[in-house]
Amino acid sequence: LTFEGNFASLKAREDNQYVYAGGAEGFVGILLIRSSDKGNTWENLFPFCYVQDLDFYGDTIHKIIVADRYKVMLSVNNGTDWLQILQTDSLSVQNISFSPDGKIIYVVTNTLFYGLPRTYFFFSSDEGKSWTSMQFPIYDLVIDMDIGDDEFIYLVSISSGVFRLKSPIVSIEDEAGVPIVYLILLLGLN
Repeated sequence: LTFEGNFASLKAREDNQYVYAGGAEGFVGILLIRSSDKGNTWENLFPFCYVQDLDFYGDTIHKIIVADRYKVMLSVNNGTDWLQILQTDSLSVQNISFSPDGKIIYVVTNTLFYGLPRTYFFFSSDEGKSWTSMQFPIYDLVIDMDIGDDEFIYLVSISSGVFRLKSPIVSIEDEAGVPIVYLILLLGLN
């Protein structure tokens, strides 16, 4: 497989042979490749957007989500067909992920106006047909998210630290287990 472009995201699973990599390719601007044999061979997929972040769920037939800065695309049939499930003009999509059971899609965004960044969290349990959103009391850029098998969602920001959320969303805590509301009052950031 040959390509011109830059990679921006990678996702692999220990429990199966699949690896996905995405980014931007030369002329068309779309780069999403998949290996079903741990990287020995690759195939091209075409999600109709630059791939800043991605995730997949399933053993052989995958649900795949990809995101550029302003939208999230979903395929429920192994990358054959794609549907835009989230679009935003005032928020920048930072990270996307499936829940460990593949039933929930999570999206973390930041405001595009970085003078006072605000973090928004979206989740959908119906493949993006409807979304629940909330603004977090984190006034910093969230740069990464990971979903643990322990029912926690972990977020890291540039300078405010690591946060964890219980899924379904019940409480927000920092890396020491202190509720974030208390942390914000303690630091005088409210």
